[in-house]
Amino acid sequence: MSATCTVLVADDDALFRDAVALTLRDDGYEVVTADSAAAGARVLAETRVDLVVADIAMQGNHRLEWLRDLARLAPDVPVVVVTGAPSIETAAEAVRLPVVAYLLKPIEARVLRAEVSRALAARGTRADAHFERLLAHHRHVWQLTDRQAEALALVVRGASNKGLAEALACATRTAELHVTALLEKSGQPSRAALIATFWSRRDDAT
Repeated sequence: MSATCTVLVADDDALFRDAVALTLRDDGYEVVTADSAAAGARVLAETRVDLVVADIAMQGNHRLEWLRDLARLAPDVPVVVVTGAPSIETAAEAVRLPVVAYLLKPIEARVLRAEVSRALAARGTRADAHFERLLAHHRHVWQLTDRQAEALALVVRGASNKGLAEALACATRTAELHVTALLEKSGQPSRAALIATFWSRRDDAT
């Protein structure tokens, strides 16, 4: 990998931050680090970066406020989100931000490398086009029907069972069955895990 690519790793967990930085430097990336959203903002003001790896729970980003600022100030910089506490709210919010992967800690080095490489390769791609590619990928891998693919798109965007039923013009019980089918086909235990997996594409990471 060319050393011209610069990655900002922002995480208040020093051990995790240093491990990620070491892994990426070993792959030839230039890496700068920050221990908070404020520190990350200072780095971005002074340094051109090609990718951000950011923790959700670090100071100044608990509600993804820093990522929202990043989406406004540097819309072409892709973001790989990492978290030890996934939630439906933060995973669904990723749809509206320049997030290209949503990874759950602990993260295997091979998964991190694959997601960083994929994110850098996809720079400049419109967010909606990226979303559609991920949807097509999971539809194929999980062997979803047309209706289930529609449901997956809505669930990833944060739809409740009631919202899913309204969007699909079906009964709430039918919407619940769609969600159950998605969890079974994806092998995920919860909506949050399903959404995180949608973004991470761990099933094909190499």
